Amino acid sequence: APPTTMRLTIPQTQLPQPQIPKPQTPQPQTLTNQRMAVRRRVTQRSLSISSMIVIFSASTFPSCHCCLVLKKKAIRSPCSVKPTSCAHAGFTLPTADARLIALNADTGERCTSFGENGEVDLTNNIGDFDPGGYYSTSPATVTENLVILGGHVTDNSSVDEPSGVIRAFDVHTGELVWNWDSGNPDDTEPLAEGETYTRNSPNVWAPISVDEELGMVYLPMGNATPDQFGANRSENDETYSAGLVALNLEDGQVEWVYQFVHHDLWDMDSPAQPVLIDLATNNGTQPAVIQPTKQGSLYVLNRETGEPIVPIEEVPAPQGAVEGDWTAETQPRSALNLLPPPLTERDI
Repeated sequence: APPTTMRLTIPQTQLPQPQIPKPQTPQPQTLTNQRMAVRRRVTQRSLSISSMIVIFSASTFPSCHCCLVLKKKAIRSPCSVKPTSCAHAGFTLPTADARLIALNADTGERCTSFGENGEVDLTNNIGDFDPGGYYSTSPATVTENLVILGGHVTDNSSVDEPSGVIRAFDVHTGELVWNWDSGNPDDTEPLAEGETYTRNSPNVWAPISVDEELGMVYLPMGNATPDQFGANRSENDETYSAGLVALNLEDGQVEWVYQFVHHDLWDMDSPAQPVLIDLATNNGTQPAVIQPTKQGSLYVLNRETGEPIVPIEEVPAPQGAVEGDWTAETQPRSALNLLPPPLTERDI
């Protein structure tokens, strides 16, 4: 299904409010309504949900057009074609002990053709870490051919934490197709056995978005560990932290990057899934991506080029850091934000 279209008029001098449709009276959440919602949603090219489970989309597995797992409970509408194998009915779930498992949606049995006995070890090439120090905190994103996911790393604990690498696996076999390590961003070929991804590199712990028509993957980036001390960060850390990175879906190469927090010392990394939408503006309809952030700004970019659709300005930032560290002189602020007006004495 094509992305939703909304209208947002942006004159040169001000940012008006978007035209918001009138709210509709919500229907009771009966099983029948849930089934109807399922039928509408499963035709999407990609589907990710916040329950740590991702369903293979209808475009990937045509026989699985009737299956949805939400919060670990199955909701089914009548099936015209009964899935008979993992090649046509399955879902993947990352686990708290860093595994990616593929299961048959009908039987719950492992899809033995995926990885080794139905699972992929996500600790491969990660290196040493304490228990709980690396795993995927968000559902994988499933496309026609790939399963893409990032991972959690421990904040503010040490200067030797696992890599924030993003990996794309073959949706049928579990074979690693490409890996994007922000500490080594130009080399996306699968790492050889025995090699280790860059330690401490910025990670992605929120859900990832994909536009399969444009062939691009959108990564809401975290920051390099430790989050609140930046004196030891590399040039790549400074480039890819706390922003939005667009990768080529086929090979994982960087298409563009836009940073929302410079030299982040406050753990203000990107905390939410990028929203893909076609936006009607005075310059015509543009393919947009909207990134919510912790600092109250919603950044609206052209998802093909990375150029701002809603204006973004650099505003002076307070100074001061511990010895050996430094603070960026300015920080980006979107004209679309939830920030209150400055507090004055009269307001008290």
